[in-house]
Amino acid sequence: MSSKMWTEEQFNCPVCLDLPNDPVTIPCGHSYCMACIKDYWSKDDPKGIYSCPQCRKTFSPKPSLSRNTMLAEAVEQLRKGILFSPKQCDFFFLQTCDSMCSPLESGDLPAVVVNPDASFEPVRDAILDLREKIEDMCNNELGKITKQGL
Repeated sequence: MSSKMWTEEQFNCPVCLDLPNDPVTIPCGHSYCMACIKDYWSKDDPKGIYSCPQCRKTFSPKPSLSRNTMLAEAVEQLRKGILFSPKQCDFFFLQTCDSMCSPLESGDLPAVVVNPDASFEPVRDAILDLREKIEDMCNNELGKITKQGL
């Protein structure tokens, strides 16, 4: 099974478009910053009918808001940069969420974070070796073509 990296935008509050502060979930299942949904609903107070900014489902009376603890924890970890623990790919000296050695299941690129402790010397050496081999092969082929042309 391929693990996918979530983007920060997927956690954003749909009202302020930022990571939610004190996230709450309303009865339809959508989540917002406590302050954002309270402000949004303050405009509906005179009518006594409150709606979801996303799906427009209406509620009467005003629903009580409860903290979404799972979202709050995910946002806290996202802010710390530790929401996901990608698999280590030693060959590339990178951490990747999806294997770089298998085809991607979708058009999305794998999330990549450079490992700060990695040494790129082996990669550089491998590139130089390959370059030398390619140059030798090209020179061999060029020699064959030159001999055939004479």
